[in-house]
Amino acid sequence: MSGRINQPRRHRAQRQARLAELLLKRDQTAKEWAERFSHGLDGVPQLTLELIHLEAALTDGWPHLTDRWVGEWAVADVRKLHDPDAGTEPGCAVCTGRLQPSIG
Repeated sequence: MSGRINQPRRHRAQRQARLAELLLKRDQTAKEWAERFSHGLDGVPQLTLELIHLEAALTDGWPHLTDRWVGEWAVADVRKLHDPDAGTEPGCAVCTGRLQPSIG
């Protein structure tokens, strides 16, 4: 009987882990999107589609995220953009040479 009692708790833990995984992936993808966009590199359309798919998975699985977070994600993504001609952006993988110019 205890196996059935733990099932909802396990399901919640799995959902929380999946949410954390998707949010982390979305953040990493948005960072790379902004870096590539800022430097005029290839791969921006593919990363834009990946962001759309990640956000769809997030808002389908957790509808409460839609009202508040989708707008905040967009604002945060725009704030990640920078002008490489104005100098090196701290944390930018392209500026620091950690990101290659093409999307493999």
